[in-house]
Amino acid sequence: MMGRFPLVRRLSLQPTSMRNGQEDGPHRPHRGSRHGESANGGKPIKVIVLGLARVGKTALIYQFLYSKIPDKYKATVDDSHYATFNAAKEKKIVFEILDTSGSLEFPAMLDLSIKQYDVFVLVYDASDPGTFKKVKELRDQIMRTKNKAPIVVVANKIDLCDDKELEEVKANRELVQQEWEHGFVDASAKENTNTWNVFQELLKQANIEYDLRPALNKRRQSLPPPQHNSRASIAQVQLSPAQLQHLEQIRENSDRSTEKGRNSCSVS
Repeated sequence: MMGRFPLVRRLSLQPTSMRNGQEDGPHRPHRGSRHGESANGGKPIKVIVLGLARVGKTALIYQFLYSKIPDKYKATVDDSHYATFNAAKEKKIVFEILDTSGSLEFPAMLDLSIKQYDVFVLVYDASDPGTFKKVKELRDQIMRTKNKAPIVVVANKIDLCDDKELEEVKANRELVQQEWEHGFVDASAKENTNTWNVFQELLKQANIEYDLRPALNKRRQSLPPPQHNSRASIAQVQLSPAQLQHLEQIRENSDRSTEKGRNSCSVS
């Protein structure tokens, strides 16, 4: 039954020596149900989210996956998120999303990441038009490295814009869609406006057939938030944290009862 529901996992990309007991090597994304196949030929869709600090990259990812944004700003340390969704024609879509920190601002490191990822989300602060300059720089570097690549530009914090800034967003949209021929989404991670549109648009740019809306709606209503005290967190729809704890307690009690019964049989 667990395989029916979308599953989300957050992993920190810190060195193995700092992860306190986690296994070595890359973590594999959950493949979902045994029914249906991946919409991307069995491979996760590797998404990298880039942009200046404080433009809302982490907030967009958390709103999409966990239906909330972090309570306080904390500098990101290159977190990787995995998520499986039901897609069109009983297929599955597996996202591997890298939330980047300033470490990828170095050209050599950025070039390496560009080569490793499939789809690019470039985020800027719509209420601070100057942050769009970084989007241009990132886009130029992506095009130099890969020539052709699916790219979605996100004008985040649209809720904070005045009329002049909204005109800037309109001009940027025309540039991105008409001249660059990339996807463009204006969004507000804080207000949860168009966050799922970002990921629908990236699938469109990657020419991957999708139907994410039903799965996203269900998950946005009931998916528990990630456990920030854990290096890896797993969440399922339709179960609150209290329900999960209760079920775990039942399972442990059942295990103890079974073990006790076995011991009694061996004595007799």
